[in-house]
Amino acid sequence: MEKIFIDLGAHRGRYCRAVNKLYPEFKIIAFEPNPERIKELKKLKYIELKRCAAWTENTTIPLYIDRKGSGKGTTPMPNKISGKVDYDNPVYVKAIDFSQFIFEHKDSIIVVKMNIEGAEFPIFEKMISDDTVKYINALIYAGHSKKVQFDGHELEHTVREQIPVIKKNSDVKQNIIDAMESVWT
Repeated sequence: MEKIFIDLGAHRGRYCRAVNKLYPEFKIIAFEPNPERIKELKKLKYIELKRCAAWTENTTIPLYIDRKGSGKGTTPMPNKISGKVDYDNPVYVKAIDFSQFIFEHKDSIIVVKMNIEGAEFPIFEKMISDDTVKYINALIYAGHSKKVQFDGHELEHTVREQIPVIKKNSDVKQNIIDAMESVWT
């Protein structure tokens, strides 16, 4: 059975590098829509790089880039209230239907790291409604409900009832170990 680690919001590839070191048997698929981050991620030859955003359908979406240039806080959500995103000059990027992507890999062991600045809520809603959330074996998750003024507690609770969720913190290695242990127990 194929083992896949999916990094949504790969940014600079910290999680990709750590998974490759700790669990080299995992295929690593990194999603990063920010064009400013692609050059750095291309250096990681062991990842399959998806130069697009995860979303609820196959389309093109506006991506609002952090004005500081750090890429932190870059979001497709027009109502984000934190960070220094530039809402006047969006970059339009390809987006893919993440539910469909997960369904295409449903026979694999799937661990997902999700840090996508508010976009998790529409994706969660779709995955719950089409029942593809059940194909994720573990989720490392950074919630952004306060940053996008969305009461996502009920939605997060529904996801937690269906799959093991590791609340993302600053210890990348421990987040990954916790997620992998939840898959095997």
